[in-house]
Amino acid sequence: MNKYQLIKQIGECPKCGCKEFIVNSKVDGEVSYFVNLDGEECDNSEMYSGLDYHYDEWCVCANCEKQLFKYKDYYASGDFLFE
Repeated sequence: MNKYQLIKQIGECPKCGCKEFIVNSKVDGEVSYFVNLDGEECDNSEMYSGLDYHYDEWCVCANCEKQLFKYKDYYASGDFLFE
């Protein structure tokens, strides 16, 4: 069992009890934002799809910033909500 699976099973930060964690990343690329001249809303759902994300090695507690588990273990779990 890796550290992500262990922390997920516990359900909170072992140091402060917070239930949220942070995935920090650096981003490179260009964003295109579409605007319609007649005031109609444009589809910008793909706005961030051309960016390259570089994730920090560790996911940290949102409250105390304790290193909880490695991003690669979180990603490998399939629990992530973004890519």
